[in-house]
Amino acid sequence: MAVVVILLVVGIPYAYFTLQPAKPPEQLTVFAAASLTNVMQNISVAFNAKYDANITFNFAGSGTLATQITEGFPCDVFLSAAPTQMNQVANASLLYNGSAIFAKNSLIVIVAKSSASKVSSISDLAASGVRVELEASSVPAGAYALTILNNIQSTWGNSSSPSYVGSQYTNFSKAVLANVISYDTDVESTVTKVVTGTADAGIVYKTDAIAQAANINFITIPNSVNVMAQYPVGIVSTSHHLKLAQEFSNFLLSSQGQQILNNFGFVSP
Repeated sequence: MAVVVILLVVGIPYAYFTLQPAKPPEQLTVFAAASLTNVMQNISVAFNAKYDANITFNFAGSGTLATQITEGFPCDVFLSAAPTQMNQVANASLLYNGSAIFAKNSLIVIVAKSSASKVSSISDLAASGVRVELEASSVPAGAYALTILNNIQSTWGNSSSPSYVGSQYTNFSKAVLANVISYDTDVESTVTKVVTGTADAGIVYKTDAIAQAANINFITIPNSVNVMAQYPVGIVSTSHHLKLAQEFSNFLLSSQGQQILNNFGFVSP
């Protein structure tokens, strides 16, 4: 409700000034892949300050988020960890003006501090008794991990390949999958299980490994067999805040947005 202030001014009995209440920040709901949890806190602070907005995030596995959007959950912007889940939303005719890649990410092997003597190289993932944690194949990180295992087997374990390393990689993918103790619905769960020692090792995004650098060991996956994950942003067509949603998409691709993403280990598209 407007507030009326009455002032006495010389020569004028009364002057009326109407003070309008401050306009509340515009709300924006963003569904984001779990691997974006840390960086999005910084992105939201910068964006909210610039556009007088208030972002509410829903972090989960990309597959879960895509399903929620197609089922009608209110969402303005979708940030997926792979094009596949974005295409799921697009195929349901729920994307406004397509999508765009705003970041890239590679994968890495993480090892529990308590398991350093058991897992010191990639080949150790296939060793008997090693507890491996992966994401489900329906989750981008899980699908990427399977691709990496197949890449290793088909090159390092293929005697006819120029990149052949040895017979220990001949049935590498099958041996590693035999060591998997469980499959997670998001990469954050995999990281947690390795950090706590529930699992000896796992394959996750490099950015998630960086965030837990003090609590785990790393084994780099060479570029020749690694995967570069692509993160698309899409505006949901049912959004009631299309203009602000477009501003958020633009912000992610701006120099300021890209700098924040780079600071957290993401690679610019």
